[in-house]
Order: sequence, then structure tokens, then C-alpha cells
Amino acid sequence: MTIWKYKLPCTSRSEVSMPKGAQVLTAQTPFDELCVWALVDPDAPLTTRRFAMVATSENADDVLNARYINTVQFRGGLLVFHIFELP
Repeated sequence: MTIWKYKLPCTSRSEVSMPKGAQVLTAQTPFDELCVWALVDPDAPLTTRRFAMVATSENADDVLNARYINTVQFRGGLLVFHIFELP
């Protein structure tokens, strides 16, 4: 097992390929780039994982069954988003 970093586009919905069974640990914004870190088995086959980025005060009905990852800030806190992993 090892920890890998994945850059995500700053869009409301995104997908990334990760080894099957990866455990997403956190989301953060180093240098204003959205990244997630996951504990992965590098030898596992790849699978697609889906993420949602929801702004504060934005309707969040479509993430009610999603797993909350973290709240991140861009531009020194001027923009605040909440990151979820979609089922």
C-alpha cells in the first residue's frame, strides 16, 4: 500500500482513475490546485471514481448519498467548496 496524489479539475463533477479499493483520505488545494490523496494498492486494477465539488450556499441535493471528503479553499479563502465522492 502507498499514498498517491491525484489532481482534479476545478469543475462541479469530475472523474479519476484509481486502483480498485483505494481509500480516499483527504482533499486539499496546494497552490490553488484541487487534489485528493488516496491510500492505494498500486497492483490493483484501475477503476473510475467520481467526485463532486459544491460551493457554499449551492444546492447540494445531489450529494446527499455521497461521502464527504473535505472542505477546501481557493484564493486565500475567497472561494470555499465542499468535496464529496459520489457513489
